[in-house]
Amino acid sequence: VAAAKVILKSRHNQWQQFLPLGSMLYRMGLIQPVLTAINQVIQHLKSDQNLTELYNILGDLCWILGRIEDAIAHQEQTILRASQTLESLDPGKANSHQIYYLKMLTVDSLLSIGLYNVDLWELDAAASLFQQVIDQAAHTAHHSWAEKASVCLALVKSYLGASTEAIVLADSIYESYLTEQLVEKAGRFAYFMQILGQTYVNLGKFAKAHELFQRTLTFAEAGYYTQVKARTLNGIAEIHRQTAHFENALKMHQDAIDLLEKIGAKCDLAEAYFQLGLTQQMMGDIEQSQTSCDRAIQLFTDIQSPRQVEKVLQRTAYVASSLSLP
Repeated sequence: VAAAKVILKSRHNQWQQFLPLGSMLYRMGLIQPVLTAINQVIQHLKSDQNLTELYNILGDLCWILGRIEDAIAHQEQTILRASQTLESLDPGKANSHQIYYLKMLTVDSLLSIGLYNVDLWELDAAASLFQQVIDQAAHTAHHSWAEKASVCLALVKSYLGASTEAIVLADSIYESYLTEQLVEKAGRFAYFMQILGQTYVNLGKFAKAHELFQRTLTFAEAGYYTQVKARTLNGIAEIHRQTAHFENALKMHQDAIDLLEKIGAKCDLAEAYFQLGLTQQMMGDIEQSQTSCDRAIQLFTDIQSPRQVEKVLQRTAYVASSLSLP
């Protein structure tokens, strides 16, 4: 129990996020040590709030490492345990902070499972989960989770080709990010600012995307948030590819890959190799492109994501055939 309390000991970071020590450490890239520590602790705990919180962190760790099935199972455990505890509380005697925290864990886990489904390329399932978060959290004490879910829903809509819906969602969040209040807290939303930037890349709005990526990069570097820095670099590389600045794109892709290799972030690494392959293909370097895409397919196969494998095969075939046109 004492070890669990150390992992879950919360403190404010520079963005005034009240984060558990475990979350802070894995954001810095110390994923395997935190995973090992939680797995050792969790088997000695019985039913209490510490266990519910640890499953929530464990889900994200497994996700980053590409163990998505385990990640979903851990978040489902969090939701189940939080819901059971909420139902068992006496409304007259319940601690308001405890109720707030248990409800927060529920919407946070739903949001996480939505993100895991994006990495599996199960886009309809992801959209449904993000909508659930919005429905449960909007205009409540957990409204910021509804904002995060709106960003994620915009991304999914952009992947699904629902550009009008994506733009409406993205622009509403973009405007709120520009308010003075949110600029002060923007570091707290660095992961979701990167997702918003990616949405604008998908929609072809490169100026907005680049602006968001530059801000995100600043926050990610200041907060030692390796995964977000790498994802942002990969997004910037996409913009360089789309604007035919291929050498810049290659450097950004490689920087992202180096960071992701270091922390073992398998899902993001697979996407980074896929994007590198697309860039190499547009440059006419078919052999290198094939090598990169093969690596992406291998990684997507490892995380058991057949839809992602299908995406790589479809997109690379499309680019290859377009390059061969007279």
